[in-house]
Amino acid sequence: MGVEKSPALMPYGEEWRDSRKLINMALSQSAIKKYHAVQEDIAALLNKDLLEKPNDFISHLRLAAGRVVLSVTYGLFAENSQDQYIADAEEAMDLLGKGMAPGAFLCDYFPIMKHIPTWMPFHWRKEAERGRQAIQRTVELPYVAVKKMFSENCAPCSFTENLLSQRTDDPKFDEHAMWAASAMYGAGTETTFATSLTFVLAMAMNQDIQKKAQLEIDSIIGTDRLPTIADAAQLPYTMAVIKETMRWHPSVPISVPRRTSEDDVFRGYHIPKNTLVIPNFWAISQNTSNPGQFNPDRYLNQSMLDPSEWIFGIGRRICPGRYLAENSLIAIICGILSAFDILPLQNETIHPKFSPKHISFPEDFPCQIKPRSREKVELIHSCSVEAKLHFQNK
Repeated sequence: MGVEKSPALMPYGEEWRDSRKLINMALSQSAIKKYHAVQEDIAALLNKDLLEKPNDFISHLRLAAGRVVLSVTYGLFAENSQDQYIADAEEAMDLLGKGMAPGAFLCDYFPIMKHIPTWMPFHWRKEAERGRQAIQRTVELPYVAVKKMFSENCAPCSFTENLLSQRTDDPKFDEHAMWAASAMYGAGTETTFATSLTFVLAMAMNQDIQKKAQLEIDSIIGTDRLPTIADAAQLPYTMAVIKETMRWHPSVPISVPRRTSEDDVFRGYHIPKNTLVIPNFWAISQNTSNPGQFNPDRYLNQSMLDPSEWIFGIGRRICPGRYLAENSLIAIICGILSAFDILPLQNETIHPKFSPKHISFPEDFPCQIKPRSREKVELIHSCSVEAKLHFQNK
């Protein structure tokens, strides 16, 4: 599918280190503070969408995730879910997710078959070609748009604008920057959506936990404004809810396959060089007492490993956008908890089911999303008006 240039899948070496260096400069914990306002504005727009059409909460969450990553990565704003950039990315990630499952296609077992022409009657070959075209659009089109704006001195603040401002004489700079941006956009959208939707499911099934988090937000933040990312340190229980959401059903249960660069021995097992190794995040998530229970209390002491230590990857391949992703979840989840009650339908029991894709999220489930009070309705409207003005004035 042509993704070998993506930093997430590129073999380790000098080219990977150059790409990683670009990303790390733009996504340090200090650098991403400039994106807080954008993330909070999109959370406010999400609340307005949930207020107006609560039954469409799944599409609203997907749009919000796409908006966050599109705005932060490229400084571009999506008016709706039909936005071409978002549509291209969704198609690319869906096809890539299918292709990343080990053994999904015959060419995984017989690599020479990847050279078979597209006109031959192999479904997977045509699927791969469709994926390649979707990925190419996702990688190139938004980057070219921002590069044009940058040359005209009108590019809004974004990850890509930051990269372009640090341009070097490296002849591969554009290639590295383009793929770095697309990797962040593609992976960030789907995982943010998956975790946000898992949160809604968990709250519909755990009313007592939802009320406890709302009580904390109301008592610490008050009821006359929405929580901000900067408030996170004052909300330990709410942050524990977010951590438990990530652990309860990881958005990426089985991580990206890796290959060992040298012989190794682990717990007495000899692992030869070039062995395919697949990190099992699902197994890590289950390594606790009563793992099927949604219980944020397990994170209120220091003995439980924070899922952010493993869910974003491990070692030198850890996701460089992890702090940005956590902030997006804080803005979205705290905003929803502050403004809405998430309830199961009357006389209905929710039986959670999750998609079996590489990025896994809940399958359709019924719930009610209602504003907590008349005052919250007014707050949702006023915050969304301010957020819209911020994007219009960029």
